[in-house]
Amino acid sequence: IGYIQIHLIDSSPNNLNIQITDQKFVNTLKEILSVFGYDHELLVGLSVHLFSAFNRLKAGATITNPYTLSIKENYTRAFDAGIEIAKYYKLKNSIEMNDDEIAYLALHLEAYLERMRAESQQLDIVLVCSTGLGSAQLLAAKIRKEFPDLKINGIWSVNDLREKSLAGIVLVISTIEINIEGIRTIQVSPILRREEIEGIKNTIKNSHISRQSQQHGLDKLIQKKLVFTDIAITDFIELIKWMSHQLYLMGYAKKGIAESAIKREQLSKTSFKDYAVPHAQPEFIMKPVVAVCILRQPIEWGANLVSIVFFFGMTDTLSQKEIDPIFDDFYKIVNSQRSLDSLIKAKTNHDLFIRLIGEIENDN
Repeated sequence: IGYIQIHLIDSSPNNLNIQITDQKFVNTLKEILSVFGYDHELLVGLSVHLFSAFNRLKAGATITNPYTLSIKENYTRAFDAGIEIAKYYKLKNSIEMNDDEIAYLALHLEAYLERMRAESQQLDIVLVCSTGLGSAQLLAAKIRKEFPDLKINGIWSVNDLREKSLAGIVLVISTIEINIEGIRTIQVSPILRREEIEGIKNTIKNSHISRQSQQHGLDKLIQKKLVFTDIAITDFIELIKWMSHQLYLMGYAKKGIAESAIKREQLSKTSFKDYAVPHAQPEFIMKPVVAVCILRQPIEWGANLVSIVFFFGMTDTLSQKEIDPIFDDFYKIVNSQRSLDSLIKAKTNHDLFIRLIGEIENDN
């Protein structure tokens, strides 16, 4: 409530409208987010938020965010994108945003990622009837109401069906009897009776088009040769340099990875409780990987005493669909103190590797 109050005080409708429709401002956001991605809703949300934030920060008024630590820990990619936005405006407009401010930006950015996840999880279908007109439109309305997870990519007549590409289509729902090689089809009436709705549900559930359970993601990135125990380094900067060098030696990273990861730490520490998640800019990573090390003794890393470090090497070629299962596995481990304690107790590199894979498989 307090945040909304400040937001409204600092923003007038006229000025907000100017800011949102300022194409130069929007184009700047598009450029900053070119790798992360964006949609209209994100651009509008960030424009409103940033305009309000700029007014406050120029006047020396900051706000607190009670969820900053949780946002940093659980929305890593969104927080990093927020840092990029903050870096740009610090350089161009001498406006400095702290972690609390960046965490608010991260919420807008994570909401965008959620929208993209929801969209990517939809199944692509087409609807077919004799003409592609009235009856198909009625069927489409029913499908949208009953099956929000189905994305209607086309409403076609039989003639259209002969000419259109079915690439990516996993199901054809038709008011007439048709057979298409390699694609499952189901015949229904235009009014979509209750038994036909159940039939579509069963078709999706019992066929190859149902979503496959997510395969593990983190285990594909953990390499046995990049898992270390009993590391005696006592300074986190030196540890980042050492782990970066291992990634470079093994062919997973380019020169400059250590400097990039250290710069990221200078912007905002990546330590949480007894673990840390350092990472570098994607351009320094040659192929996705996660290096893991257990420290002989906990070391000071920001405000935390860290015992286990996960160095994430992520490329910008990974899609959100590929990234999500990786971090799902990771957060299941770090959100379980039992799992972290088990890993920290590993005595050898091999033992740690086995425990890591075991924790991933057990959590899933």
